[in-house]
Amino acid sequence: MDLGLNGRVALVTGGSRGLGYAIARRLRAEGAEVVICGRDEQACRTAAAELGAHAEVADVASESSVAGLVERIVDRHGRLDVLVNNAGRFTGGPLSDTPEAAWREGFDVKALGVVHTTRHARAALIASDQARVVNISGITSELVVPGVAVTALANSAMVTLTAYLAQDLRPHGVTVNCVVPGYTLSEVWQDRIDAYAAAHGLDQESAKSAILAERGMGPDARWGTPDELGAIVTFLASGPASLLSGATIRADGAQLPTVSHA
Repeated sequence: MDLGLNGRVALVTGGSRGLGYAIARRLRAEGAEVVICGRDEQACRTAAAELGAHAEVADVASESSVAGLVERIVDRHGRLDVLVNNAGRFTGGPLSDTPEAAWREGFDVKALGVVHTTRHARAALIASDQARVVNISGITSELVVPGVAVTALANSAMVTLTAYLAQDLRPHGVTVNCVVPGYTLSEVWQDRIDAYAAAHGLDQESAKSAILAERGMGPDARWGTPDELGAIVTFLASGPASLLSGATIRADGAQLPTVSHA
């Protein structure tokens, strides 16, 4: 299937590592011109060199930073067709002890960052004949996990924002969708698996199974891979995905059961 991404210009926020990097790699494989952005200049430049992409330093929590980012992309490439809102900031800890600054940062980067990017990319997206916006949420938008209330709130906001943005941009032919990854073997989770295995004297596979079991997932549940997520996002960014808009897609390999067996 021709995904129609050759020559399209795509921006992936938080694209220097983890899931963002995997998404950028998949988009590049389909011929898209990819721009990755993040706050760590060296990480962005290293990732961009590996991918054959272009690096930009920007903080999506800052509207002025995002305005400059989009302006530079349009000046350089003449267009912007795909926006993948992947940037986020994990915040953990007891709910009662979470400081206000952590609430603000978590929400500003994940949720308000989407508001900033779509606002400033709006004109360029409307000018495209195949504009796509894909927001990356997280499983805590549907699963209560102790100690991650800030991240969960921001992830839930992504789902709601997707619905509103899809309606707002529908008259202009711009599709907006949300992907909710389940537990995926990103760099961050691999570090946690390693630590869990060491703490409990387990091998890698046993540690991975134990972590999912602790979260109420059955013995047959498996971890997703960043490349699998990248494939889903790349399809949503493609021409053939034109009818999908306003959708929230849980990409978890049925980790969360939809039928109670109790």
